Amino acid sequence: MKGTLDTHLGNVSINNNVIAEYAGNTCCDIQPCHSNEFPSPVTRPAYSVLDKTKIKETFGIHVPYWVDSLKTCMRNMNVIK
Repeated sequence: MKGTLDTHLGNVSINNNVIAEYAGNTCCDIQPCHSNEFPSPVTRPAYSVLDKTKIKETFGIHVPYWVDSLKTCMRNMNVIK
């Protein structure tokens, strides 16, 4: 879905491995975990997405793809070149 950030369990593993790879850690094996492994008094929805449509339309801004923002952030932190 355009304008949303998918936080499903399957994509979390991919996202974390991308972060480790960009940081130069190719031997890091990040495995996904489920929120029920970390008990919390907060009730979490079974499926949720961050919908950026309203902020984009209200303020007329472009929200970059998360990987592009990640690379920019890591460059600013001097983690990657």
